[in-house]
Amino acid sequence: MLYSVSGHKEHVIPNYWSFVLAYGYFSILQVDEFALKSHRRSSRGHFGLIVYFSKVLHIKQIEKMVTFPCINMSLVSLKLIYFTYIASMTVIRPYLALFMYELGMNPFQVGCLKSLEPLAILVCSPIWGSIADKYQISKILLVVCVIGSAIFLPLQLFVPPVTLFASIECAPNHLNTSFTGADGNRSSEVDDIPSISSEQNKELFPTISQLTFWMMAVLSFLDDFFVAGFLPLLDAHTMQLVSRYPKATYGGQRWTGAFAVIALSPIIGLLTDWFEVSGITLGDFYFLQSTYLPSFVLFSGLIFISVIPVLKLEDVHSLGSPSSFSRELFLIFRDLHVILSFLVFIVAGACKGIVGAFVFIFLDELDATKLLMSLSLVVTCSIETPFLIYSGRIIDKLGYEAVFCLGLFAYAVRLFCYSILVDPLYVLPIEMLHGVCYGLLWPSCTEYANHIAPEGMSATLQSLTHAAKAGVGEILGVALGGLLYKVYGARALFRQAAGAALFVLILYMIDWLLLGGGSGGKRDGGSKLGEDREIKPLLLKEDRKEHKK
Repeated sequence: MLYSVSGHKEHVIPNYWSFVLAYGYFSILQVDEFALKSHRRSSRGHFGLIVYFSKVLHIKQIEKMVTFPCINMSLVSLKLIYFTYIASMTVIRPYLALFMYELGMNPFQVGCLKSLEPLAILVCSPIWGSIADKYQISKILLVVCVIGSAIFLPLQLFVPPVTLFASIECAPNHLNTSFTGADGNRSSEVDDIPSISSEQNKELFPTISQLTFWMMAVLSFLDDFFVAGFLPLLDAHTMQLVSRYPKATYGGQRWTGAFAVIALSPIIGLLTDWFEVSGITLGDFYFLQSTYLPSFVLFSGLIFISVIPVLKLEDVHSLGSPSSFSRELFLIFRDLHVILSFLVFIVAGACKGIVGAFVFIFLDELDATKLLMSLSLVVTCSIETPFLIYSGRIIDKLGYEAVFCLGLFAYAVRLFCYSILVDPLYVLPIEMLHGVCYGLLWPSCTEYANHIAPEGMSATLQSLTHAAKAGVGEILGVALGGLLYKVYGARALFRQAAGAALFVLILYMIDWLLLGGGSGGKRDGGSKLGEDREIKPLLLKEDRKEHKK
């Protein structure tokens, strides 16, 4: 038994094991928000965690040893933003294509609407970044992006389906016009109206369908416009903020987004299936009878909740900004190694687009169950989380270039394994490579962009990195991948994508190892691009007041 200071048998073994398990769990996660107010500071915050759980479990012997921890709310806010925002996207984004089908749109129209997101990232993301850097208003723009997405995405629920518009049946001497609601009931029959020819009837149906399509197109583009700016701006803000704390890393904040996917994906899937199977209707209006109503409701709640931690973010600014953004970008991209690094981003984005767009289709051809597909998502997010948490240490140990090469090699192996897959069950161990492909590679790309960014241009470089991966890369992956899939099949597509990843990997290694490009080691070692550049000073809110004086 565990005794208190006074000797009374107040605390028993289960209490002790609760403490040990809780402490061990948080020690593994390396939580970085806890710092002691006393002189007994721990680099990993372990003493703070001991005190916290000793108070919770009323273990006074430990409670007297050290003082209660002070929580760094700036880093807590970052974690909450990543969790709530990515959770809001998790409950709705995967189902938008199915919702468009429910509205009555054809596959070509759905494909056009889904292509708007990477196109918006490519075009709009650099605009958001340059505005944030020029006027030093990244926090304000984050709030604008969240509110804009919270307005325009839920409005898509109110787009009338094609079946709600007038469907016209032609007869020799009269026109029968009936309106079909979401409940399937028809009404309003009108006779003795001049007849319409079958040719005119065929011309009218595409017009009705296009009305729904264009309403969705406008709302989708406005939503994608705000989505394109949020994550690059948040990544830039995160990189600037964690630089104030020696033990804090980008991946240490970003992992909560992966946890949100793990937590919310099964819930929204079961809820959607329950709505579809049970046939629950909440009213006579068509938007209340949609199968995906729970997704829109959960999205609205989570996205508005995410506004709160965004408003609580510490406002971080650079001391100055470059006189000419275009000149600084020219100086950055005249370096061959930087160009090849962005080529790595594009190829990695293309591979990610191919995996996201075509792996489930390929598994469906192999007669995989929907449960297996859902489990594959759980595996990818579960393995992604520890890589995100420890990405900072791995990058410190290996350097940016080695991580880029490791990520491309992991994509090549992953795609090749897809090409030889026969039993769909073996997709689960293949998906474990996602930890390197995304959980390690994406933080490395984000930190590298911050590393080469001149003072006052962090958001611009993050936006360009995001545009390269999620814009150019995914557009190429989905467009060329779809063409290759149609002509040669899935296995040939995966092999050719693996070959492209290996080809770029070889080019990058030649520049890095033989030509001497890059930092040649740890991320703190500097690069040729930034040898003469000072470390970028950052100002928090309280520092700016003193600086102005």
